[in-house]
Amino acid sequence: MRVLMIVQQVDESHWLRGFTVGWIRALAAQVAALDVLALEAAPTDLPDNVTVFSMGKERGKNRARELWNFQRGMLRFAPRADVIFSHMTPLYTILAAPYAALFGKKQVLWYTHRQVDTALRLADRLAWRVTTAVPDSYGIPSGKARALGHGIDTDFFAPGDCPPPDDLPVVLQVARLMPIKRQETLIRALAKGVPARAVFVGADEQRTGYADRLKTLAQELNVPVLFTGGLPAAEVRDWYRRAAVAVNLSPVGLFDKAVLESLACGTPTIVCNPAFDPLLGSCQPTLRINDPDDVDGLAARLLKLLALAEGDTRAMGDMLRKHTVEQHSLRQLMARLARVFETGEPA
Repeated sequence: MRVLMIVQQVDESHWLRGFTVGWIRALAAQVAALDVLALEAAPTDLPDNVTVFSMGKERGKNRARELWNFQRGMLRFAPRADVIFSHMTPLYTILAAPYAALFGKKQVLWYTHRQVDTALRLADRLAWRVTTAVPDSYGIPSGKARALGHGIDTDFFAPGDCPPPDDLPVVLQVARLMPIKRQETLIRALAKGVPARAVFVGADEQRTGYADRLKTLAQELNVPVLFTGGLPAAEVRDWYRRAAVAVNLSPVGLFDKAVLESLACGTPTIVCNPAFDPLLGSCQPTLRINDPDDVDGLAARLLKLLALAEGDTRAMGDMLRKHTVEQHSLRQLMARLARVFETGEPA
């Protein structure tokens, strides 16, 4: 089977989209050949059966050039593909539709986000199948949708030695700095007498001023906070390993892979999205709050987790990692995805 995969970026060093390279490598192991059409690309070590063609954004943003190169890439790769697979960008499914019709190719979209707009509704109509992480991570009721689990490189995101800082325990939040991620809730919770400091890994990509508001709030409440900005995957993993607890306050519909990375590293992680309950198991009462603005509930759970004996924390982390590997490992996702490409069903 030969697959044409359309992605935004092929750059292993990118703090947000670097994981796409891992997807490419893992999917390449499941198919005979993988052609990748990317909006932008950096030199990357990839398997021999992978070909990358860039639309050229790495040379500077130029929509006319990018669209022209998209057409060139589709004419080059679509005729020989068995399936056209767009990752997280409904617009690619829409733009590829004339070529899919011309050459008689099936289209599959991967989309896991709460946002539903006109482009997604149109892409849902044009796609043969839509794949997503869990049922709640695709907002359109659709008979085409198949929930496959997320794809986390659980060999890379794994427990390891990384000494914690010498001062206060770290409560980690890995997410873009934006109001929907509720970093403010964590700062307010630590101000309730939790003996820890917050570490926020992520950037304010939209430059909304939210990061500045968070810094001002932390100063007003006398809460120690470190803002690292966006980091490469290896450095993010080191923070997971250093952290005593991680926090993710994304609401229902945002099945953040950062939670899965954290759990794969064996780090107890507090969430508010019930979609994570199958991973939390018996720890669900300790690791989930019901509302992303529940400052008191978050503070209470942080205090409880920080007071646990080291052996109890380790046992909890082992259980959380086991569930995550079983349900959301990258290799399992790519095997399911390849079956969808062939048969329309993950099993």
